[in-house]
Formats: sequence, C-alpha cells, structure tokens
Amino acid sequence: MEYDPLESFRVDEGELELTEEAANQAVANEAQAVTQTQLPASTEVTQTPEEPPAPTTEGASPFRTEDGGVDLDAMRKTGGEFDRIAVDSVLDFGTDLVNFVFRTDIPKRPKYENEIAQTGRDLAALLLPTGIATKGIKALTAAGKARAGWTIGNTPFMRFLGDRAAEVGGSLAVGSISEQYEEGDNLLGMAKKALPPQYDFIPDSLATLDGDSPDDKRRKNLFQDIGLGTVQVLAGSMWKMGAAMLGEVGAQVQTNRLVGNSKAARKWLETNKPAVANTVEESVELGMVRLDEALDEVGQYNMYKSPQIDQPMKGVHDMYDYTETGVRTVDDFGIVGASVDQSRITRNLDSVDGRIGSVISEPAIKYGLSGEGNVDDVVLGLARQLNEAGDIGMEGKGWKISWMTRSMTLLTLQLTCLIHV
Repeated sequence: MEYDPLESFRVDEGELELTEEAANQAVANEAQAVTQTQLPASTEVTQTPEEPPAPTTEGASPFRTEDGGVDLDAMRKTGGEFDRIAVDSVLDFGTDLVNFVFRTDIPKRPKYENEIAQTGRDLAALLLPTGIATKGIKALTAAGKARAGWTIGNTPFMRFLGDRAAEVGGSLAVGSISEQYEEGDNLLGMAKKALPPQYDFIPDSLATLDGDSPDDKRRKNLFQDIGLGTVQVLAGSMWKMGAAMLGEVGAQVQTNRLVGNSKAARKWLETNKPAVANTVEESVELGMVRLDEALDEVGQYNMYKSPQIDQPMKGVHDMYDYTETGVRTVDDFGIVGASVDQSRITRNLDSVDGRIGSVISEPAIKYGLSGEGNVDDVVLGLARQLNEAGDIGMEGKGWKISWMTRSMTLLTLQLTCLIHV
C-alpha cells in the first residue's frame, strides 16, 4: 500500500460525532452559562473600616504625658537617679567586693530607667574604686620608702615608674573584682568586629569574642587595662616632651639669628638669605629646586671629567631613578654658617652636642680628592666666601658671637689640626 501524507488530516465519516455522555455534559454547561449571564451584577463596594494609627512615642519627650502635659513624677524620678549615682556606684562595687571575697551572689540594686544615668553609674563604679586603690598603693609605697630609707625611689624617673605601676595595679585590682569586666566587649573586641575580615590583625587572645566565657572576658579586659593604660600615659608624656622640644627649637629659631655688623656683611646676608617656605607644598618645591641645582653641579663635574659623553652620567642623563639621584647639598650660609656653628659648639651656646653643617658640595669633594693641589683650590674658595661675608655674627638669648670670636675659633681649630698633623 502506498504512503499517503494527507492521511492524518483526512476525517472519516462519523469521526466527529459526540457520545451521548459528552453531549449531555455540553448541554449542562451551556445552561449554567446562560443562568450566570442573567444574574444582575452587584455594584456595591464593601469598605473596610480603617483603624486609627497607633500613637508613636518616637522622638517624644519622656517628661511629657499622653495629653502633652508635664510629667512631674518622671522628672523627679530621673533627677533622683542622677542624685544617687555616687552612692549607688559605691554600693555596686561593694556588692561585687562582698561577692568576690565570700563567694556569694548578692544582687545589686535595680538598674536605672534613664540610660544616661545608668552609664554614669557604671563608670563611677569603676573610676571611684580605681582612684581610691591607686592613692592607697601610692601611700603604701611612700611609707615603705620612708621606712627603708630608699633614696633612689625619690628620683623623678623612679617616681614616674612608681606612679604608673600604682595606676595599673589599682586598675587590675578593681577589674579583678568588678562584675562589669565579665560583660560586653572591650575596645579591641569592638574594633575587631568593625574591621573587615581581610584587615583583621587583632589577635583573638586579646579581643573579646561572642563565645567567650565570663572568665575569658575578664582576663582580656585586664590585659587591655595593662596595655592601653600604660600606652596612654606614655603617649601623653611623649607628647609633652615633644611639644616642649618643638617649642624650644622654635624659640631658638626666632631668637638665634645671624646679624651683619657692617654694610657689606648685611648685603651678603640679604643676597644669600635662603627662601622661606610658608606651606608644606612650598617646602617640598624648595627641596626639589635645591636637589636639581646640586644634580646640575654633579653633571658639570662629570662632564669635566669625561667631555666626550660616551657613557651615562649622573646629573646629565635622566636614566637614573630617584634612589640613585640623592645628593648631599650644602647647608644654608655655607662656610659662614658653619663658622658660627663651630663657635656655638665650642662655647656651648644653646648647643650641647651640636655638629657643623655641610660646607662643601659633593663635586667639590671629588675634585679636591682627584689630584694634587686641588684641595688648595677648594680651601681658597671657602676662604674667599668668608672674606666676602665680612663681619657677620649671631645673637641669641643672653649671648652674642662677633666676627672676632669666629676668627679666633677658626684659628684655634687650624692650629689644632696642624699640631695633630
């Protein structure tokens, strides 16, 4: 039999007739649809009654009643909590002390409703006993030194160490007793939680963790008191010392100044006066300018040594990086400033262990060492600078250096060198 591709689309006789059951179901569906279309549509809209919004207390004053009046009872209660901070803080620590000594579990007074007052109460329960313990340790130490006649303990350094030890000891004593050291996170723990995981450098042995037991939290809080307490005191002392040193240096810069005692000397000072930077940017720019000038001098000397330029030269070619272009520049006022420095060092004028500045550039040093007689050229050049400067001295607080003093100092230095040679 041949294949007919239209066979699947051909309809045989009687193929599309419905069965009796299907015909009855179709009639029932049609009757139900007619019934639904005859029913009138309801146009009524049912509205759900809206409940009034609940009154919110966000941003409301705790001293106001619901009708907006002043709640005097709340004000009296809060004021009473602030008044009892000192007494309740002492009772809190006393309760902790009794529980620590006798291993009991006596409850403390209820916490305040005002969070600020409760925070002050918690802080006072730590600070007041710590201050009392510190003073007690210092008093015992003083009594022991007086009884033993230990004079070395009266030196400023030993008193400083003793005071710091008393402060740390008082803090440790209170921390070993207070219940607050078993709760919450210490500063390192809060910092550890705030830092991203990739920057977490705080060890778990020092920072409090969520799964720590009360004993672990107390131990870590005590370690924090030892470390941060000592660092805080030392940082404060270092800050005071640094501020005093900077103030002294600033005062000397303002008072110690070069003066010209003749017209030629004043003209020389005005001509050779270094530029003053008023901002950080200007200071950096001036440093770069001086470095460029020093590199130019290095390049001139290298070209003097090798005029054919057949090799890379420092100060001439730009193939050197910043680690290879460092040059020791000549200090301000050169040999004139160095002669003043030498006079100040010799006579201890606002100088304890000073050093003279740089007076010879790096190319000049290389030139002086490159051949016989070159040193004389360098020395004569420095002598010419001293002669051109003339009568230049310096005035400080209670002292003065004149040209004669500088000359005598240089002469003494030269004679010393000749004797040792």
